[in-house]
Amino acid sequence: MPRIALMRLAALLAALATAACGNATTAADADATEPDDPAGRDDGTGPDDGTGPDGFLDVEPDGEAADSIAESTEGPIDAGDGGGEDATDPDTADGETVPLPPVCGDGTVGPGEECDDGNRMNDDGCDWLCRFGDGSFTYPGPDGSVPAIESATEAIAVGPAAGSAGGGFREPVQLAWGPGVYGIAYGTESPAFAVNLVVVNPEGVIIGEPWSGPVPFAIPDFVPVGTDAGFALLTRRSYDDATTLTRFDALALPLGSDVRLSGPGGEPYRAGIGGAVFDRGSLVVAYDMAGGWLVHRFSEAGMFERSSGTIRPPTWGPTANSVFVLPDGYAVGDTNAVAVLDRELGLRRWTGTIPSSLEIEPFDVHALACSGDALFVLWASDYVWIAAVGTDGELRYPPRTVGAPIGRYGFPSVRAAWGPAGLGIAFSTGPAPMLGPNIFILNTDGWGNIISGPILVFTEEEGVSSTYSFELVADDTGYAVVAWVHDSHTVHDTLRLRRFVPAP
Repeated sequence: MPRIALMRLAALLAALATAACGNATTAADADATEPDDPAGRDDGTGPDDGTGPDGFLDVEPDGEAADSIAESTEGPIDAGDGGGEDATDPDTADGETVPLPPVCGDGTVGPGEECDDGNRMNDDGCDWLCRFGDGSFTYPGPDGSVPAIESATEAIAVGPAAGSAGGGFREPVQLAWGPGVYGIAYGTESPAFAVNLVVVNPEGVIIGEPWSGPVPFAIPDFVPVGTDAGFALLTRRSYDDATTLTRFDALALPLGSDVRLSGPGGEPYRAGIGGAVFDRGSLVVAYDMAGGWLVHRFSEAGMFERSSGTIRPPTWGPTANSVFVLPDGYAVGDTNAVAVLDRELGLRRWTGTIPSSLEIEPFDVHALACSGDALFVLWASDYVWIAAVGTDGELRYPPRTVGAPIGRYGFPSVRAAWGPAGLGIAFSTGPAPMLGPNIFILNTDGWGNIISGPILVFTEEEGVSSTYSFELVADDTGYAVVAWVHDSHTVHDTLRLRRFVPAP
């Protein structure tokens, strides 16, 4: 690759950084609403006694200086080789299965455990701490410092224009918070397949010109990421091993050429993008693997640096993987479990399987949210369930339902984000054609107590006859929900956005 191109790319990415947990609230906000550790949590009687010094098992992925990962071609800039002491060969590292340390919830009775039924649930004869019995725990009442939420805007149309088809129910929409604005990425099918990005301010005003990138055959996986400069858009096609990185400023104007990032190699590792974060100039990507988790880190110049290796828990969730930045590493996980990684992507600890497979329906759930010093795992059955995990990988209290029924009408979706009013949870109650507008939002404190809601996000009075794919994100002052809706006035699918803020 030309040296000038590498220098330009390095300069652009050098400014990108992510605070702990990505777009989470500040430490002051988190401290104001985060629960204290339950009494007795660190009394030495937990299920992980005897698993090793400090309860951790450090696993360093094997590897050697990477070979050339991509060759220069016309079109997108290739990332080049990942040479250097810290680089690992993706083909080698990805193919290795990282051993998991024994913990409560792994299905094997270990030191300090009376039983282990392969989950961390109460009321099944082996409790959340792997002790005989159904378990008991008294959850505190609602945290009075967490405010209720209320709508701050109308349901604002943010695109696409009439005449283009988004395929609402079929195509996803993704949402990221950037430098004071939202980046909304979505797919369209007409007049041609394309991935699009529109930037919108908190008042719902479109900033700059929407960007559209044509793609062949079908809509690929895509994930937008907020950066200091604006946004980054990752796309990955099912027939292509590489992930493409496109960078934008805060007006949706592309910055430089696309970069092809080396992805999981070989047929067994063709995988979708679960999530991504920028951290101190590096891009960290979690891939949706069949039967496990995989995380890659890339340098400021887009060169492959490290792989976590393939982490295969005994049970994995039927949902997209999420990744967050922690103060001293990363967290990756899905509906079933969470793994805590160090700065070099080595496995430090995992939670064990949290919900039993009998507790989970294969719904569309983005399972993780992060408050800065805790992660929240969500899943769905008849109700929305929640479990809180400390950044050390330990459960803070037994999993519980938040009391929000989602019904059994089809395949509901659940999204969550931690913001200035605690944990925001958006969910749908079933297939929109049957139920009309059916996306709701509520907020809870760190203990899972509902503070306000559920509130219907989009209504028939606003001309919305049905709702489809949606996404939720927290920003500096509240939460935003964006969704494909069918507009009964214009008789076509549009994207609508609505914000919610703490009530006075």
